[in-house]
Amino acid sequence: MTVLYNQPGNSRDGLSNAAWGLIFLTFLFFLNFLSRIIFSPLLPLIKEEFGLSMGQSGSLFFFISSGYLISVSLSGFVSAKIDHANTILL
Repeated sequence: MTVLYNQPGNSRDGLSNAAWGLIFLTFLFFLNFLSRIIFSPLLPLIKEEFGLSMGQSGSLFFFISSGYLISVSLSGFVSAKIDHANTILL
């Protein structure tokens, strides 16, 4: 069976699928960036709401940031062990 890639419907379908995948990955990046950047300005309000000292609220921010650092550092090892499709699913 021969597949002809220059038929009228094939290139648009591939472009449409690629566009939706790109939009999805952009949305995931946006959520990741937003979750990291919104915590820092809200830290004084979180400190007052939970009754934490400056050191305790700084430690909370440090532990959240270090958890992110560990997950980003280990993601390369995980993606090396499994293929890219399963990495995205994970």
